[in-house]
Amino acid sequence: MPGAEIRLETKVAAEPAEVYQMFTNSTYLRYWLADVAISSPRPEGRLYLGWNDGYQTVGSYGKLDPGRRVSFGWHGSGDPGPTKVDIRIGPAEGGSLVRLRHWGFGDTRGARKAAKSLKKAWTAALDNLSSVTESGADLRITRRPLLGIFVAGEVTPERQEEFGVDHGVRLGGVAVGLGAAGAGLRENDVITRVGGRMVRGFDDLRAVVSEYRAGDTIDVEYVRSGEMRQAVMELSGRQYGPLPATARELAATVEQTHQRFLVGLEEALTGITEEEAWRPPGEEQWSVREVLAHLIEGEIDGHALLVAQLEGVEPYYDGTFGNSNLRVHTGAASYPDIRSMVDACRRALTQTVLLLTALPEPVVARKPAFWRIAIGFGDLESHLTEHLEQIKAARADSGGE
Repeated sequence: MPGAEIRLETKVAAEPAEVYQMFTNSTYLRYWLADVAISSPRPEGRLYLGWNDGYQTVGSYGKLDPGRRVSFGWHGSGDPGPTKVDIRIGPAEGGSLVRLRHWGFGDTRGARKAAKSLKKAWTAALDNLSSVTESGADLRITRRPLLGIFVAGEVTPERQEEFGVDHGVRLGGVAVGLGAAGAGLRENDVITRVGGRMVRGFDDLRAVVSEYRAGDTIDVEYVRSGEMRQAVMELSGRQYGPLPATARELAATVEQTHQRFLVGLEEALTGITEEEAWRPPGEEQWSVREVLAHLIEGEIDGHALLVAQLEGVEPYYDGTFGNSNLRVHTGAASYPDIRSMVDACRRALTQTVLLLTALPEPVVARKPAFWRIAIGFGDLESHLTEHLEQIKAARADSGGE
């Protein structure tokens, strides 16, 4: 008796050659399907896909016909056994027609359950493929609800005693007008459970929230000064204005934001002494120089990520989520004075604008890549404003104006 199988099809606004890349290139697979992808698109070449909710699958490529067909094995975590996926790609008006067949599940109760779950996942993924090829927009991002938090880091074994809990995500602040602020959370609170599920780190938090939609409410448990607290939080929706249509338009928008920040920075640092610049406002808090070091190094890291997008790769990192205090402190110490740090910050911001201005046309035309670049600058204003306020507070608390 034949087992369960999945058959789906969708039209996408891309030529067959690009659609083929969507199923074979690691970066392109991350554009629309998985959170992590490693691919070697050759017969018997490996394919690994992973998602932040913990599901992962391994397999190897089978038949490959560029622009026409991709087949690969599929053995997901928790699935009853290995299955097969076959993708047929053909020309269609305005793009391509993609036909997907996922089969080999068997006829057991577990196999039917796995097929049902994967059909739902494939349906959402193909919907996202259509969106990504049409406009570049990743529906996993545009439809993702917001907690409205800034993450400072995860609770490490070395800091368990300090925060009074052995797991969780520590907040660096909350966004005004969004869910976390409305529920009363604030800087240095540690979120330990969301929706009844333990939060060990940022990936856990992101995985739980991804199962909800804007407007939903969710139970949150958190620790403040060693005391366990609870709150009900309403998840906010993401608001996206029109994104820049060209690289020069994006560069001009970013430059205007930079200039406003630099004017505010000069005002905030008027009359500052070197002693003030080095003095932290409190224990485990950054001095003015350390905030500037963080801004400089973050901008330089952003340059590397931007160039990686140009080259068609997308690096990802292992390790805990958060900033390195060692890097920030040594970075601050590497400059002779506060003025040299402001100048370095200005140069790093200028280089960002120059990189954006020089984006090659093929990269801009690659909608998923340019959309990700543009959306990455979407919260630039709030990010720089947050650090400018941090500088003002650090100076005030250290005895400055």
